[in-house]
Amino acid sequence: METHDHAARDRLRLRQRRQDAVFAVLMMVFAVVMAFVVIPAGVRVPASVAHLPLSPRFFPYVLVGMVFVFAAAIAVMSVIGPPPLPPDAEAAALRPRWPLRLAALLAVLAGWVVLPERVGMAPLAVVATIALLLVGGERRIWMLGAVGVVVPVLVYLLFTEVFHVPMPAGPLLERR
Repeated sequence: METHDHAARDRLRLRQRRQDAVFAVLMMVFAVVMAFVVIPAGVRVPASVAHLPLSPRFFPYVLVGMVFVFAAAIAVMSVIGPPPLPPDAEAAALRPRWPLRLAALLAVLAGWVVLPERVGMAPLAVVATIALLLVGGERRIWMLGAVGVVVPVLVYLLFTEVFHVPMPAGPLLERR
């Protein structure tokens, strides 16, 4: 009986590794498509900007590069890393199913493409970050506030005030 449980656990761990590897490869493909198709086509660069770090494309390229690097790390760890632990049945029951997560991620992506000019980059980044944290399973209010609000606002201020990169301000931050 115990060998059957052990074999089932090994199959589950192998399936988890495959899922991690497939996810990582899909995220790497996503990052490449974003870097070579979406960002060049969707982010306008003023003619006066000569250097990439001062361009509105810089931050999206940094984010896409980070996605690619983290996805590559997940891919490597799914192949050579330690085997994943079997999921706790109670914790797994509390997690949303993947179609709901996928729908939430697509909604965040659609909002990121459609809303920056109307809403502004800072409020949109806050909402998107909090949504992604919630989809990822974060439930601590202080963490949602610290990471979901402080980080996007600091990054926005860094690019607008220090690097003087023009970003959509939206009605809340528009200077009159």
